[in-house]
Amino acid sequence: KINVKDDYTDVLPSMNLIYDLGGGHRLRFALSKTMARPRMDDMRANVTPGFNSLVCSGQPCAPGTTVNPWSASGGNPNLKPWMAKAADLAYEWYVSPATYVSVAGFYKKLDTYIYSQTGKFDFTGIPLPTTATAIPAGITISPIGQITLPANGNGGVVKGLEFSGAVDLGQFADLLQGFGMQGSLSLTKSNLNPTTSTDPKQKVRIPGLSGTVYNVTGYYERGGFQARISQRYRSAFKGEVVQLFATRGFTEILADKQVDAQIGYTFQEGPMENLGLLVQVNNLTNTPYRTRLGLDGGGTKTSGGGALPETYEKYGRQILFGVNYRF
Repeated sequence: KINVKDDYTDVLPSMNLIYDLGGGHRLRFALSKTMARPRMDDMRANVTPGFNSLVCSGQPCAPGTTVNPWSASGGNPNLKPWMAKAADLAYEWYVSPATYVSVAGFYKKLDTYIYSQTGKFDFTGIPLPTTATAIPAGITISPIGQITLPANGNGGVVKGLEFSGAVDLGQFADLLQGFGMQGSLSLTKSNLNPTTSTDPKQKVRIPGLSGTVYNVTGYYERGGFQARISQRYRSAFKGEVVQLFATRGFTEILADKQVDAQIGYTFQEGPMENLGLLVQVNNLTNTPYRTRLGLDGGGTKTSGGGALPETYEKYGRQILFGVNYRF
């Protein structure tokens, strides 16, 4: 039985300033201190051991060989929350109600964060499972194995730039009335070092964080007609997935580029006035979902498996039909 108790008090100030430069130009500046509590499953107070009885199937096991079939994973009830100090600066120019440009930079200093830590563990005292008989006689089973637990790291930076904008093309030529474009681009870098690492080059990738993300949309809206097509992209990232026996683990989810489109019409007069019809197609190009083997706990690609595909799945296009009515 494990009893763990913790309490903490934090002050989380924030400040947001907007300065109107006139002529549609604005500056925004923000400072904040933020906190994110650990997930409940990361704080679970249990460890699950594992034993690889097939450890000799992938390596030579002559008599006298020592093998390490033990492993374990679990939670950490002593986890501290994510803590960060953030600064944001943005410039915005509003040319017209439908046309604007925005450039923003952000800098987040992570005082503490949570990452997956793998280390050695002594399994002495834990009985061997019945499957251990699959290991040939004369082989020494070492009680030292690996254990993977969530842990707190200290120090790190997440920074980047964000660009966004929209343009009403109708303001340039009457033939382009109703046409427009919208887009955004985010460039992010992170630099987290595990406090337990002796390798200054070892980095920790934040799960779900892509270095490059963009979205581009072209649209037409006029006379009740509306049509748009969008493309979104995100570069490869360290993703959390459900693995064997419903456990959670990390893998590398490869870059994804997806195209969505929709077209619709809303009746402007007559007995069907305010009735809208819509057709929407998601994943128009049937982009696959792909993952790759070779992520260790620090998020680096290993030389032995970094290029091996793990998952390649196609889910097809999703076509939606909609009808709506405004009273």
